[in-house]
Amino acid sequence: MLKNRIIIIFLCFLLFIFSFISVNAENKKLESQLPNDLVETYKKFIIDMKTGVAGSIDSYCLPQAISFTYNKRKNRPGIGQDINTHWAVNGFKGKIISIRKKEKGCFLIRTATTAMWFINTKHMGWRLYEYLDKPIK
Repeated sequence: MLKNRIIIIFLCFLLFIFSFISVNAENKKLESQLPNDLVETYKKFIIDMKTGVAGSIDSYCLPQAISFTYNKRKNRPGIGQDINTHWAVNGFKGKIISIRKKEKGCFLIRTATTAMWFINTKHMGWRLYEYLDKPIK
């Protein structure tokens, strides 16, 4: 009986490891569709989103392109066209689920919670120019 439990636990562990590797590989595959400097910018952006510090997050945005709110959204916390710092910390998911190349130098990055449009600028590098929280069900 104990031997069977150990085998089941071991198999569950292996399943977990393989699913983690698979998810990581899928994300790497999606990231490979992006320019390297956008991947690096996006990784830093995700880290700053989890802090909820608007000043840090704003450094990834085109000037005056994205608005910020600070209190929890009341009726539909996961839906908005602003970056809500409460949602950024508590609801935002950074794992990429789809990418769409827009016009030259523009990409739409979609996660399970958010759509983000990035543009490559000459002097500032990659910047967020449009943002939408709308979870995929």
